[in-house]
Amino acid sequence: MFFEKATNHYLTAFDPSAGVTKELAKSLVEDGNDPSVFQSFNMKQGDVAALEAKGVGIMAAGGHFFTVRKVHGQWTSFDSANHPAPKPYGSLAQLMKAEARNGQIWVGA
Repeated sequence: MFFEKATNHYLTAFDPSAGVTKELAKSLVEDGNDPSVFQSFNMKQGDVAALEAKGVGIMAAGGHFFTVRKVHGQWTSFDSANHPAPKPYGSLAQLMKAEARNGQIWVGA
């Protein structure tokens, strides 16, 4: 479902004159470096306050995306590319300092 919805995002996000084919849209999805695709999943770019209020979101930094959420009162990074298991932090501020890398925050709308 993700790949189909994300592919449709690229097919409709560009001006038709750009000539985005289904093959090109699929390759953009597989490349995975464009957080705008999250808009197709009812997410919007937010800030730390929005993340704190929702308790879950996606961090997008340098073409790499990962989920963060509050689990049993502790903010946890689910960045499987950089941690062998979910990594808990004492606070959202600590998580942001360690992992945000000046990236974007995406939260449910």
